[in-house]
Amino acid sequence: CAVVFAPTPIAELTAADWRRTIDVNLTGTFVCASRALGPMREAGFGRIVTISSGAGIDGGTEACAHYAASKGGVIALTKAIAKEVAREGVNVNCVAPRTIRTPMIAGLENELLPDIPVGRLGEPDDVAGAVSFLCSTHADYVTGEVFVLNGGVW
Repeated sequence: CAVVFAPTPIAELTAADWRRTIDVNLTGTFVCASRALGPMREAGFGRIVTISSGAGIDGGTEACAHYAASKGGVIALTKAIAKEVAREGVNVNCVAPRTIRTPMIAGLENELLPDIPVGRLGEPDDVAGAVSFLCSTHADYVTGEVFVLNGGVW
C-alpha cells in the first residue's frame, strides 16, 4: 500500500478510508481521462496511459484490499474506455508496476529482492519507458492492454 494508504485489515477498514483510496486512485483516473478525451476525439488522435499496480491484478499484499480494489478498477476502466474510443484514433492502455523503487516500498528492498527473477527492483525510469512506448507511434496497434512491470515475478 502506498504511504498515504496504510495497510488496514478489511475488518478494520473504515468507509472513509475506502472512499479516500477509491477517490484518489480510481475516481482521479476517471476525471483525468474523461477530461482529456474531448480534445483527443476532436483531433482524431490521442494516447491515454493509466497507472495501476500489480495489486490490481493479483490482489496485492495483506491488508490492502482498498488499494487492490482501486487499482483493479483502474484496469477495468482503462479497458472500457479503450473499447469506446478505439475507432476515434485514441489508444488507451495501462501500466501496472509491481516492485518499483519508490517510497511505497522503502525499507522492503532486501525482503523483496529474492522473489524478483531479474535480480533488482524496478526503477521509475522503467515505468517512464513503458509509458513512453505506449505514447509513441510504435504502439499504434496497442489499445486496451495492461503492461505489467514486475521483473518476471509472474
